[in-house]
Amino acid sequence: MIRTFREIREKVKGYSKKFFIAIPAADDNVSVEAAIDARKDNIAESILIGDRGKISGLLEAAGGSDSDFEIIHCTDYAEAARIAVRLCREKKADMLLKGHLDTGLLLKAVLDRNEGLRTDRLLSDVFIFEDPLWDDRGGKLVGITDGGITPLPNLQQKKEMLENAVDVFRKLGYTRPKVAVMSATEKPNEKIPSTWDAKLLVDMYRNGEIKDCIVEGPMALDVAAFKRCAEMKGIESEIAGQVDIMLMPSFEAANMVAKVFVFYMKRQIGHVIKGAKVPVLINSRTDDADLKINSIALSILTGLND
Repeated sequence: MIRTFREIREKVKGYSKKFFIAIPAADDNVSVEAAIDARKDNIAESILIGDRGKISGLLEAAGGSDSDFEIIHCTDYAEAARIAVRLCREKKADMLLKGHLDTGLLLKAVLDRNEGLRTDRLLSDVFIFEDPLWDDRGGKLVGITDGGITPLPNLQQKKEMLENAVDVFRKLGYTRPKVAVMSATEKPNEKIPSTWDAKLLVDMYRNGEIKDCIVEGPMALDVAAFKRCAEMKGIESEIAGQVDIMLMPSFEAANMVAKVFVFYMKRQIGHVIKGAKVPVLINSRTDDADLKINSIALSILTGLND
């Protein structure tokens, strides 16, 4: 079982296959730094799409060289996104990393019905952080889904988001990931849709419709994080204090909770969109290069080395 992003990176460095990243709107410092670091660490090579003059200047300033990268000149970010998607579709790139452009612009190209990267699966973002409560126990990774794609998922979409996240965690060595279907209370109530969806998802799990994991819910954050909170509330739980995946009730909830770990707690994080033909990485434009490298390594380990 992999417990830290350091372990993910070290494992990926040992692969003999060379992986390629397409980075649209790569004419910013962080994208260039991520491309240089990914190459230096023997994790992946990058195809940089953007203003060639700006990219060249940024490479030089960061100690890189034009000769180390393929650069495709494009000053229109929407077109850069389409080029990056085409490279992935033509198998000239293995994954797609968002540069300095809006997520919606990138996803429009990814989801294009004729020229995009759609499959028959739902696209969902799996955000992973290193759990601070496990720092003295060897470390542990926890996932949050979905804070990047579906604003208000229905029951079927939640089931597919859960399955995408379970797939990621199984590839990280978590044999039966522990999934908490999150809400603000532990009692199902038809007037609180997130609690009722949680009940129905647990029913699906108990009926064998959801496999290879343990599902409980509805569950509040304190119970998911601390076993003693479950005990104080009189809740019997297999996963309280050991949760692996938190399935959030909405886009807003997932996004805000995830950003607490990034900005307030300064945790190591990474995330990947599952369900497309290739892994899609939509790190925030405010994430530094190190966090983007985490996402690249995560996508290789969980999506490309099957």
